[in-house]
Amino acid sequence: MLSREHWVTVRQQRQLARAVAVLALGLTLLRPVSAAPASLCPDHPIRFAHYEFGMAYSSGYGGIDDDLQKELMRRSGCAFEVSLQPRARTWVDLKSGSIDMAGSGIQTAERDAFAWFFPYIIEDNVMVLGPRVPRSMQSFKAFLADPQLTLGGVRSYRYSANYDAFVDQLILARRHSEAADPGALFRMFEARRFDAFITNPLLYMYYVRVKGLPDPQPGLRASIRSMPS
Repeated sequence: MLSREHWVTVRQQRQLARAVAVLALGLTLLRPVSAAPASLCPDHPIRFAHYEFGMAYSSGYGGIDDDLQKELMRRSGCAFEVSLQPRARTWVDLKSGSIDMAGSGIQTAERDAFAWFFPYIIEDNVMVLGPRVPRSMQSFKAFLADPQLTLGGVRSYRYSANYDAFVDQLILARRHSEAADPGALFRMFEARRFDAFITNPLLYMYYVRVKGLPDPQPGLRASIRSMPS
């Protein structure tokens, strides 16, 4: 089963952000021994960006990333400025320095050029398959080989090196539909705008149970399975 890894994302250029990412331990190690005690907090609040991602973070609900950000603030003693924004914008703002930290991201070689990543959750990816996907289909290669099938995804999302290679091929073939956030993605699937999407069970079940979106199983054959290459 392929793994999905969630990370705290921190601008590589900021040593403070690195210290906060390892909780209070880094703050102690970076404090000069001979100097008088002084705060290592920056001269502005640490700008932390959330995005909608089910149990990781949802507006009005909180989540794992919300708990993590609050604990970082408590342990470091630094002020935080928290925002909620689309995921695609987060990567642009991290690169430009408009924000300092973000939760729940996927590490890639491109993002390594401007961000430092600290792993804290590992989950499994699955594909949610609609009624047009044959029950016999058991691999992403088979999905890719059928020109009638389309995939949905949230703008700027990356999944894993294995999945991303296939997703990029579908994007080039114009067989990929983009959504602004996971909630919109689920609603588009329920409306049969595409045939499948990649997710993890915690995110999928959050939108069914907590947000009250209709479970597609009564009206659609929604099969949830791991898809090897």
